[in-house]
Amino acid sequence: MMSVQALEIRTAREADADEVHALADQLDPAVDIDRERFLEAFPNFVDNPANCCLVATTDEKIRGYAAGSKHTALYAQGVVARLDEMVVEDELRHSGIGTRLVEAFEQWAASQNCVLIDLVTDTAGGFYLGRGYEAKGTYYIKRLR
Repeated sequence: MMSVQALEIRTAREADADEVHALADQLDPAVDIDRERFLEAFPNFVDNPANCCLVATTDEKIRGYAAGSKHTALYAQGVVARLDEMVVEDELRHSGIGTRLVEAFEQWAASQNCVLIDLVTDTAGGFYLGRGYEAKGTYYIKRLR
C-alpha cells in the first residue's frame, strides 16, 4: 500500500478537472455525472473563494479529493463550511488519505472563521463519528433539474 507520508494535499487547479471528474463519478453509482457539464462547472468552482476543492496527490496523480463551500447560516450564528464531496480511489480507501483530506478541509474552514462544518453521508457515518463529528437530523433533497 502507498505511504500516506508521500501524499501531498493541495488546492485543486483547473487542470485537475479530468482526474477529479473520474473520482466524482465514483460518489454514487446511481448518478451519472455528465463529463461536459462537470468540466464546464469545475473552473468556476475552483476559482470561487467561497469554495474549497482539495486534492490528494502522489506521483503526480490525484488519488482523492474533498470539495465544499462556506455560507452564513442564521442557526449557527456565523459562517458554516459544508463538505459536499469526498472521494478516495477504491484501492486506497482505509489508507489515511480521507483523514488527511478532512483535516485539510477543517483547516480551510478554520481559516475562513467558520463556526462549524456540516456534511451529509449515507455510507461513511462511522468515519466522521471517529473524527469528532456528530449525527444530526435527516437530509432531504428535491431535484430541480
